[in-house]
Amino acid sequence: MRIVLDPGHGGTDRANRGPTGYVEADGVLDIGLRLKKLLIDDGYTVLMTRDKDETVELYQRSEWANQRQGQLFISLHTNAAADSTANGIETFHSYNGEWGSIFREEAKRVAEIIQRRLVQATGFRDRGIKTRLVSNNASAINNMDYYAVIRRSRMPALITEMGFHTNPNEEALLKTAGFRQKLADAIAAGVREAYPLIKSLTPIMGNSVASLQQAKAWLKQRAPEYQQLADIYYSVAPAYGIRADIALCQACKETGYFRYGGLVKSWQNNYAGIGATGEASDGNTPLNGADPSKVRFQQGIHGAIFVNPAVGVEAHIQHLYAYATTNLLPVGKMLYSPRFTLVKRGSAAYVEHLGAADNPEGVGWAYPGNGYGADIVNNYLVSLMAAKAEVGSGSINIEAREVKLNIHGRADTIEGFKLEGRNYVPVRFLEAFGYEIAWDEANEIVEIEYRRNTN
Repeated sequence: MRIVLDPGHGGTDRANRGPTGYVEADGVLDIGLRLKKLLIDDGYTVLMTRDKDETVELYQRSEWANQRQGQLFISLHTNAAADSTANGIETFHSYNGEWGSIFREEAKRVAEIIQRRLVQATGFRDRGIKTRLVSNNASAINNMDYYAVIRRSRMPALITEMGFHTNPNEEALLKTAGFRQKLADAIAAGVREAYPLIKSLTPIMGNSVASLQQAKAWLKQRAPEYQQLADIYYSVAPAYGIRADIALCQACKETGYFRYGGLVKSWQNNYAGIGATGEASDGNTPLNGADPSKVRFQQGIHGAIFVNPAVGVEAHIQHLYAYATTNLLPVGKMLYSPRFTLVKRGSAAYVEHLGAADNPEGVGWAYPGNGYGADIVNNYLVSLMAAKAEVGSGSINIEAREVKLNIHGRADTIEGFKLEGRNYVPVRFLEAFGYEIAWDEANEIVEIEYRRNTN
C-alpha cells in the first residue's frame, strides 16, 4: 500500500497560527513525520510531499503523488475559524474530481474510519466526514471538488482537520508533542483498519481471495480501459491453479497499471515483461518450445510479442506456474511462455520469493529483486482486497450464454456472452462458417475473408 502524506502549508506559507503561537505548518509536519514512522514500521510504503519546512505549490502536491502512483492521499491540517469557540475534527474526502467520481466510495470508506479513530483518540467533537464542491456555473471545475489536492489526485484523497488551532483549548493540546503523537497514532490505526497488511507468506497457487468484481472495481479506479483483462485473468488462472488476483497485481506492478513507459510496449500484450532482459531482440531469440503462431520476438523490440491479450495473459500465468510448481502444464494446454523452460521449477511458491534477493534459493523473477514480491502484496494486493465491488445499475454484469446465429442460411449456436443487455460472440467462431481470419499486424486490423461454401 503506497500512502502519500501531505503536511499542509510550509515554507513561505506560515500564516495559519493559533492565538498563543501554534503554527499549523510546523504542527502538521511533526504529525506527518510521526505518522510516517508508524506506517513504515508497519510495512506500508510512505511518501511525503514535504518532510521539512519548505514551500510546495498547491498543484505540485497532487501531481507529485500521481507521478509516484500513490494509492491513498492524506493531507494533514488543523482548522481555523473566526469564532474562537469553533471546535472538533472533520475529514473531507474525494467526491467528484478530475477523474470523475471513481474514488468517491473508497475515499468515503477510509474517511469514515480515520474520522472515527481521530474522534475516539482525542475526545474532540465529531464534525463528521464532508465534501465540498465548486459552485460556480462559469467555472470549468463547477460541481467538482473544491480542494485542489482532492480534485487533482488520481487516488482516494482526504483532508484531515485535526482540531481548531484558533480554539485556545484545542491549540494548547496541539502544541504538545504527546497530543500530536496521539493524532498520528489514530490515523495510523485507521490506515491499518482500512488496509490491513498481509504479514505471512502469500501463496501463488490456490483460489483468489479478491473476487472478479473487486478486481474490476479496483482497475476501474486505476486503469479503466483495461478492466476486461480482469475477466481474462480470472478465466485463465484457475486452470493452472494460480491465484488470478496475484497475477493481476503483478501485471499492474510490471506495467505501471498498464501505462507502461518502460522497454516493453502496450501493443506487445506482454503484461509481465517476459523475455525483456534489458537487450533488444536480434530477431533470432529462441522460443524454447512456445507456440510460434502465438508468440514471437522481433528485431529491435524488447521482450516477447503475443498475438492477443488472452495469449499474453496465459503466458504470464504459465510463467508464474513455472515458479510455483514442478508440475507439467495442464492437459491440453499449449506453451506460450518462451521463458518457461528457463525457470528453476518450483523455486518460488510464495509471492514474497519472486525476487532473487528474497528467495531462499537465490533465484527469482526479478534480479536482484529486493522487496519485489512484498511490493506486489503490500502495494497492490492489499488495496485490491480492500476494493468494494460495484453493485446495482453501475456494475458491469457479464453473463455467459449461447447465442443463436444465422449466416448465409446456416444456423448454429455459438458460445458467447451478454454484457449490459446485449449479446456478444467471439470472432473466431466464423471459421466454422467457412471464413479465414488473420491478424494484420502492420495495420492492426483483423482480416476476415470468405473462402469456401460449408453447406
